[in-house]
Order: sequence, then C-alpha cells, then structure tokens
Amino acid sequence: MVVATAKTSSRTVLKVALAFVGAASLSLFGTLVDVTASHAAPASLAVTTISVKKNSTINPNTTISVSFNEALAPTMSSLATTSSTTSTSTSTSTSITSTTVASYYSGTPVLSPSVVGGTWVETSSRTFTFESTYGLVSGVRYSLRVPSGAAGPRSSTGGALSTSTTIHFSVGVGSTTALNRDLAQLRYIPLSYAVASGTKYPGGLGGASKGTWAWRFKLPKQLTTQWNASQYTVITKGAVMALENTNAMTTDGLASTAVWHVATANLQKHILDKSPWNYVLVRQALPQQLHLYVNGKDVYDSLVNTGIPSSTSDVGTFPVYLRFTSTTMSGTNPDGSHYNDTGIPWVSYFSGGDALHGFIRSGYGWPQSLGCIEMPFANAGIVWPHTPIGTLVTVQPF
Repeated sequence: MVVATAKTSSRTVLKVALAFVGAASLSLFGTLVDVTASHAAPASLAVTTISVKKNSTINPNTTISVSFNEALAPTMSSLATTSSTTSTSTSTSTSITSTTVASYYSGTPVLSPSVVGGTWVETSSRTFTFESTYGLVSGVRYSLRVPSGAAGPRSSTGGALSTSTTIHFSVGVGSTTALNRDLAQLRYIPLSYAVASGTKYPGGLGGASKGTWAWRFKLPKQLTTQWNASQYTVITKGAVMALENTNAMTTDGLASTAVWHVATANLQKHILDKSPWNYVLVRQALPQQLHLYVNGKDVYDSLVNTGIPSSTSDVGTFPVYLRFTSTTMSGTNPDGSHYNDTGIPWVSYFSGGDALHGFIRSGYGWPQSLGCIEMPFANAGIVWPHTPIGTLVTVQPF
C-alpha cells in the first residue's frame, strides 16, 4: 500500500500509482482507492439531461445542471477539499474498478465565456450543477460543452464519454427582485441586502434569493413607504437611470438587457457606485420649502415657489432626467400669452416640464410658478450639484 498525504500533488500521486499498479490498493488524498478489485471494462458514461435547452434564452438566475447515467467520480477539487478536512479522520472509501489508475477523478462541463465567481459542484452522485456568485451576464451568448475522454467527466468506475456534447444558449433579463438585489449590491439604491445565513452563493445561477433588506440611511417616510423589493418602483427606476448615466448609456430608466449586462458585469468586477445617495423633498405647505438629503442627512433647506392653482406642480416622486447649468424656458401662460425666459440657471427636470431651478422673485415660500420648483439663484446653485440624473424628487401635496 502506498499512502499519499494531503500535501502530495496529483501528478506525484499518479506517478506513484502507476508504479505500483499491481498493489492491492492506493490511498489518494486520504481516500482509499481500490485499483485491483476488478479488471472488467468500465461502464460507458452518457449525458442524460441538460437543464438548459439548445438555443434557448434564459434569465441570469436559471439553474444549469448536467446529469449522467452513472454515478460520477469525485473531481480533483473535491478530493483536495476532502483531504484537507479529513486527513486526520477516517474517510469514505471510493472504489475504482478499472485498470486505468488515472481515471480516478472526474472533469467537469465547461461554460464559455468563463463566468467570474462560478464553479461546477456535484450536487448529486450523477449531477453537476453550476453555481455562481453573480450569475451570467445578460446579452451574452454562451456555449456549454461536456468534454469527452480524459478531460471530461468520469464515472465512479472510470468510464468516460465517447463523444462530447455542446449546446449554445443566450441570457436575457432576470426578475425585478434580482435586479433590486443587484442594484443594492452596487449601491445605487439606499438599501442593503444581506444574504440569508448559511447561503453560500448570494445570487446568480444556483444561488438563493433569500435575504434581508435594510435601509442604509434614515430617510423620510414619503420615500420609504414606496419601496417594494419585488416591484419596479420609482426607487428602482431612479437607480437604473443613475447606473445608465454613470455608464454613459441612454438614461431611459428601463431594465433592458443592456442594463442587466452592465449591472452583472460591474458586480463581477466589483465596480460599485461611489457617489452619495441624494434625495429632494419639496413641501408645499406654507411656507413652501425644499429639503436636500445626502446619505440620509438633511444638509440644506431653501424656501421655494411651486405652481399656481391654474398650473400646479406635479405631485409624487420622480427621478431627475435632464439637467442644464443654464437654459431658456419658453411656453404659454395660463392667460394664453407666451413667455421666453433666457438664462435660467441650475435646472434639473424631474417630471415633464417641471424642474428645480433658480428664478428671481421678490419673495419665496408660496405658489408663484407654472409648475416648477423655483429658488433664489444662489440656493439653486447649492442644490444643483446634488441632483444628478436619477436623483429622486418628491413633491408633497398641500
């Protein structure tokens, strides 16, 4: 008998095994391997099921698994893991009834392009399942190949696939819950997501979606009551627009394949949003005021003017979608006359023609505008840098 310790390399083990092929048994990585129990030909191995259909489109959280007709030999990685955890205890014996000693371990299927944080795991004696920290990338076409021969899967009796199998599939978009979870991990929304205790993979293929949501900052209930982890709320829309803006995309707030692609790719590369999370609350009760929140703190307040009764400000929560340091505003007054105001500074549009901006008035704090939220020039200049695309603005009713 030849005993190989946990520190022995696989190459050394195989050399020793081949040198003593006539011996009664070998100990590989602490696991007893019987190489002389039988000289019968190993049973042929075959793929019975692949969970993903050929040329299909799946969501990033679909489980990918490959099943076989025979029990599988352990992989090299599982043997190494076993050796490190059971080197001082009795391990379960694995019998390989084959004259080919090198076939004591199994190769795995191959996904291409490669997936960051992804690995194949033997989830049953006959099944490999792909588990990923972040999932596949939307908009990408993948190939799944199950190799034949020495590089591919092996049965517990040493059998290998006679022919390889290859399928192709594409990745579309995932669920709203998964998108919110990804946006939270990227820090585009003001909540954190903690994976349930004992869950190895926080998301993606083979990962569990169970976890706990928590607000990162203390924010007004006018905003927090709108959150729903399973729905595409305005909080999600603002986060998507912020992600689009940061990554030089069209800021339409739609959870497209392109958005999913960028979100997953950024997660895999750990590219997180480093900007503070800002929020604007406008109270229309007199005297009318604007409150600017940065990471949950009310850092600046200003008296404002909202829309007059014949041209009221839109009530609700909206993401900023267009900005100017200075622009011309033109339109029609309630009496039918036209206006053309040039040089309007520090403009952030959030709902249709309604915007936060500077405007000269004799006083502030009551309805005077045609729907916009007006501030003194200096005040607007302070607020504007904190209202990038995607910033949420809530206008309360009277």
